[in-house]
Amino acid sequence: VGIDPRTGLERPGRVLVPGPAGPAGLRVAAVAPGGERVALIAPGAETTVLIDVEVATGSVLRWSEFEGVVEPEAFSLDASLLYAARIYGDSYHVHVLDPATGEQWPTSSRYKRAKPEEMYGSVVQAALSPDRTQLATLYRDAESADHTAFVHLLALDSGLTTCIDLHAPFGSDVPGSDAIAWLDDGSVSVGHSADDPSQSMSATFDPAAIATGEPQPHYHADAQPDPRPIEVPAGVVATPGFQRFIALASSTSPTCASDCSMAGRSRP
Repeated sequence: VGIDPRTGLERPGRVLVPGPAGPAGLRVAAVAPGGERVALIAPGAETTVLIDVEVATGSVLRWSEFEGVVEPEAFSLDASLLYAARIYGDSYHVHVLDPATGEQWPTSSRYKRAKPEEMYGSVVQAALSPDRTQLATLYRDAESADHTAFVHLLALDSGLTTCIDLHAPFGSDVPGSDAIAWLDDGSVSVGHSADDPSQSMSATFDPAAIATGEPQPHYHADAQPDPRPIEVPAGVVATPGFQRFIALASSTSPTCASDCSMAGRSRP
């Protein structure tokens, strides 16, 4: 069925065709940068079913099955591939998924000497860049002594990935105290809201400077006190888990500009 993102109500007359009946546990996992495609998934114990849906018609373009438990986070710019977390127990690798072939492989990084890294942490919130070419996802990693949170930066054209480390208080407080957003100048800001505003912080980094600078094995963002850091959008519950918040494309429609920019699901 079709769902109106502004009201959450079902739109009649939309049917997923062709294809067998949807598997149990089917849910939205990723939305293409332009909003024209949606990836639905049903994770199983050993494989994950992925259904690629064209939004305008409600038609199923592909029905694929991938090895292991995978959680897509974004489509590539041309919508031919998906980027996902391949989950291994309490850790994960970032993989590229090809719905046309069912193949998957690790993404690459600018630091070519680094092997695919075992990642730990829980997703808090994802934010799509204003030009829709990059996805910045904020993770909590409260059990890490070196960094308690980090931002996973994903280039949707090339699949290159970069992690930017954040230290306490980011990720070390209760879920919902941290948020992420792109600023008008193209930088990314992560905010930590404390009960005492004098203890609130903001950390900002420039993805363009990272992309053009000397590759490094590790990046980090310096934090500064900020009594009014960015906050999680109203109506979104920032509970960590692998069911990501879906960053929808921005709209110039006056009826949708303020209330259709984010849709989210989460799990404890």
